[in-house]
Amino acid sequence: LHVLRDAMERAPNAEDRARVAFRLGRAYLALDLHYDAIHPFEQALVTDALGSAADDAAERLLELYGRFGRWTDHQTLCDRLLAEREAPEDRVPLLVRQGRVSLIELGDPSRARSALEEAIHLSPRHATALTLLRDAYEAVGDADALAHVLRRLETAHPEADGRVDATLRLAIVQLNILKAPTEAQATLRRLPDVVRGRPEVEAARAQAGLPARASGVGGTLDVAPAAAELTRFDGAALYERALRLV
Repeated sequence: LHVLRDAMERAPNAEDRARVAFRLGRAYLALDLHYDAIHPFEQALVTDALGSAADDAAERLLELYGRFGRWTDHQTLCDRLLAEREAPEDRVPLLVRQGRVSLIELGDPSRARSALEEAIHLSPRHATALTLLRDAYEAVGDADALAHVLRRLETAHPEADGRVDATLRLAIVQLNILKAPTEAQATLRRLPDVVRGRPEVEAARAQAGLPARASGVGGTLDVAPAAAELTRFDGAALYERALRLV
């Protein structure tokens, strides 16, 4: 480490300094001295001397910023990298990363929305971007945009439970916010038969005016508790309560 630190300080130009700094950052990581690795990696990215290794340095630096909660530095580096990269396959991971940090770590759903909307424009079936964008739309209260992204998640989510979740959330939004009961009916009919009988599903069907499923023991399911939660919608707080049924 001493030799590398000395070489970085004595480097005759910025290009040589960047190359030595990259080696020093990797040496610190090998010793699990993660915070110490930040400055060398920052120095390594000062110029374009690293070539293809710059991607490695940037990825490591983003991870280190996240590890130590340096979110402003994280977002600034994302902005810099996005300004340099044009290919969708290079931009989408950065946009998703930036959107996640904006939404979850910085509590800025509007900035998250901007990044994530570009991500799904470039990659329309990106499940992580769609899920984060769903949460951003919920946070800013944009019901029309939320319905749009839930329709996308209905088919794009890679897991069956995720697709069911999206469909039921969409029906709740259509019933309680958009006041579109016929659309909600169509949405609920798209749910697979295997989830029929769940109280939250039957409650939504009852609210939409669809027939309840028989309990199998001579009666119908008691969905009153879930139905009460779904129908007592009044504003954001009750909306969140309704979504927790999903």
